[in-house]
Amino acid sequence: MEGSDPGIRFERKWFRLGLALAFVYAGFTLLLVTLLRIDQTLAFAVAVVGGTLGALALMVFVRYY
Repeated sequence: MEGSDPGIRFERKWFRLGLALAFVYAGFTLLLVTLLRIDQTLAFAVAVVGGTLGALALMVFVRYY
């Protein structure tokens, strides 16, 4: 689906994906900053696992949506 303005062409699904990624990234960053104050090892584990799962989810979304 394209935007309603004929001068600006974009697909809404990619725009919504970009907004969703921005909010998820901000929340993930806040989570990591909070975890770094508590335990650095836990924050590192969450960063590695969360980053890997997030990248896999994004690849599956882009491939099949």
